[in-house]
Amino acid sequence: MQLELDFNAPLPPVESVGAKITAFPLSRQRSTIQDVALQFKSKRGKKRQTFWQETIARMRTELRAIGMKEDAITRQLIAFRDAVEREAYPRRGDDPQYGGAA
Repeated sequence: MQLELDFNAPLPPVESVGAKITAFPLSRQRSTIQDVALQFKSKRGKKRQTFWQETIARMRTELRAIGMKEDAITRQLIAFRDAVEREAYPRRGDDPQYGGAA
């Protein structure tokens, strides 16, 4: 017996429960990374530090709210930080300081 897929069949109605869907991992959320990097670069001093701390605190709270364990949250946030750093301050491949070709 072979299972058939009927892509022309009508779809059942979907109930909306108002849930927010979050894509994982955080380090793959390109638009969020780009937005945070842009805002981070546009701020200086205390404003920059406050922005970053508030961003990370908000993300930690959201991840806790969906039931993620603390060690997994920490790994997610470290990977997100690394992605934001790469976006904000891309390294040139031809710069030997960064291990690129000489």
